[in-house]
Amino acid sequence: MGRNISFGKNNWFSLNGGFDAYRGLNVWQNSSYQLNAASGKTIAMQNGDEMTLGVYATWMHFEHNSNFYTFGHGGYYSPDFMFTAGPLFRYKSASCKDYLMDLQFSLGWMKEKNGDAPKYPVHYEIIDEFTAVAIDELHGTHKGESSTGIAGSIKLEGWKLMTDHLSAGSFCSINAASDDLEWRIGVGVEYCFDARIGFFQRQELESKFNHF
Repeated sequence: MGRNISFGKNNWFSLNGGFDAYRGLNVWQNSSYQLNAASGKTIAMQNGDEMTLGVYATWMHFEHNSNFYTFGHGGYYSPDFMFTAGPLFRYKSASCKDYLMDLQFSLGWMKEKNGDAPKYPVHYEIIDEFTAVAIDELHGTHKGESSTGIAGSIKLEGWKLMTDHLSAGSFCSINAASDDLEWRIGVGVEYCFDARIGFFQRQELESKFNHF
């Protein structure tokens, strides 16, 4: 769910939010909320390319902290509170060319807090015969942490028309936040039944990979 608003001369504001539910077998059920806001100005270059300068802010909340690998946890980033904000930059080649280049970069300050979590949120053992040490371990708790730091991301995507119907592309993205460093690399081939001489509106290749 989101809303994009244009105002002034090439100025824009974007606001979107979402809710996700995490369900599975033998894992702790979880849910999350996220809110993103950004505002900036898009500048048209003399060669037809576009450069965007702006600022962004992101807030995230998870019902449970499941960032562990003991039985019942999912092992994914799930803060009780996360907020990051900072500048953003984007440079995109002009439409209708026989190639497409899209560079996106952001850098921001981040504050996060991870809640306490049981070591074994899901277990089916009959503990009558367990030792006291084993019971203490079963009922143990992972302690939450709080931290502040720098977060950043960069993504580069490129496409080239090989023929009137066939194009090839690739992307590389790196996201650094908290103690995690995520990187993704992908390549793709796209066939268009209608002949074309340039790129127009098109879903990003990285978004297509999210469906696999």
